[in-house]
Amino acid sequence: MDPASENGDMKSLGYPFTALLSLTGITGVVFPLILGIPEWVTLFLTHDASIFIVFLMAPSS
Repeated sequence: MDPASENGDMKSLGYPFTALLSLTGITGVVFPLILGIPEWVTLFLTHDASIFIVFLMAPSS
């Protein structure tokens, strides 16, 4: 792929999208490990929110 053909706006979304995918993966792996403690609800909501944002960002990144 020719780097000159990339749009500057599209390139600026690369790092936040990668960070969000990493957050989604980390919370997805940690979530089953902490089901016994009361803070699992917060992690569950964080994980679900990050999945929702990934689906919103994916078409534009």
